[in-house]
Amino acid sequence: ELATDIDQLSHTAALDVQEVKRHLGRERALGTELVRARSVLQAEARAAWVDARSENNFAALAPYLEQLFQLKREVALAITPDRDPYDVLVEEYEPGATRANIAHTLQELRDGLLPLTQRLLAHLDDRPMKASALCGDFPVDAQRRFNRKLVAALGFDFNHGRLDEAAHPYTICIGDDVRLTTRYDPNDLRSGLFSSIHEAGHGIYEQSFSSMILGTPRGTACSLGIHESQSRLWENLVAHS
Repeated sequence: ELATDIDQLSHTAALDVQEVKRHLGRERALGTELVRARSVLQAEARAAWVDARSENNFAALAPYLEQLFQLKREVALAITPDRDPYDVLVEEYEPGATRANIAHTLQELRDGLLPLTQRLLAHLDDRPMKASALCGDFPVDAQRRFNRKLVAALGFDFNHGRLDEAAHPYTICIGDDVRLTTRYDPNDLRSGLFSSIHEAGHGIYEQSFSSMILGTPRGTACSLGIHESQSRLWENLVAHS
């Protein structure tokens, strides 16, 4: 009902209504059995991935990936049967994106970045930059203290968050409580260092939302691309420079 009179709403309320309607429309298009099958398979696949990763055994994960791809095709078909499945699915992460405009963007990046990369590699052939100082013996307890100081220096607020460890680094939010995880290698400082900085970028973005809008669509990331731009800003443009 709100969506039918959206022009009567304030700009911010209209945004919330539009987003709720879009998400509900996608969710309601999925049958109960499909949702159940997807949830079960994702849980099983994650458990298999943790073991496969530790054993460097892709073959153990491959059957789950095949099933996940097939389920995703079924999800796309249920939401909008007459559209390209990729276009339907990508909107979950990047509203308005399509395979065509993504391909165009990637081609532009390729054309611009390849010559730059070739020049940099040629420069490194003449003047190698050694990373040996980042490899050696780095006790994990010391890395934990160092990473916490670094993340705080970047602007992450530990009064409303934590930095812990997991099999794969990620960021998760519960209200205004933002949890980061990283992964340490006692012989290589880069693993924990760049993962922590990357996740801090996500965390700082999440902590930037006003407490007044948490729990509303406006209190969440507008897209995965924007979210990832913040983590990559700190990891690549700052930390790798």
